[in-house]
Amino acid sequence: MSGLREWTAAQLAEQAKTITAPGYFIELGFSVPVRFCTRGETPWNSEVWLACNCALDGFGIDGTPVQEGTLEFVDANGEIGILCLAEGVADRRARVWMYSGDAPLADNDPKILFDGVMDTYDIDTASATVKLPLRKAQVLMAPRQIMNSANGFNHLAVAGTKFSWGGQDYVLQPASR
Repeated sequence: MSGLREWTAAQLAEQAKTITAPGYFIELGFSVPVRFCTRGETPWNSEVWLACNCALDGFGIDGTPVQEGTLEFVDANGEIGILCLAEGVADRRARVWMYSGDAPLADNDPKILFDGVMDTYDIDTASATVKLPLRKAQVLMAPRQIMNSANGFNHLAVAGTKFSWGGQDYVLQPASR
């Protein structure tokens, strides 16, 4: 007995699989949303995402919490460049999801990598680059709903409770109806 464990059939099957780079779903919020997938035409989330040749840069793919970057599309026929010129990109919504594995994908398999707006673009005869900046992060962190048991806050202190947060003093008041 050599002391080494033998591989199970499942482990051998996983080891034989091809290792692939992650795939990306890219949604650009033009007047008619444009949806692309870096792994070819792919059905996901009740949509068919069109094939694109796109390089992503930034986005905290290395594990950092940065949520900004650029999308560089190989745009030999000029379609992306035409959309950028005709409609502009400033403050138009953009979303990028990252996934591993092969289609068909469950709706929750891809994880959101960027959810924000486009900023600027640069086009030439063979490519179009769109910048996706980190913007309004402080504003987006503000609460967007009333804190009550209907919204999942069921352990609130009673009215009149005082507390300090971020260098400011707060007093909980009953909701006015």
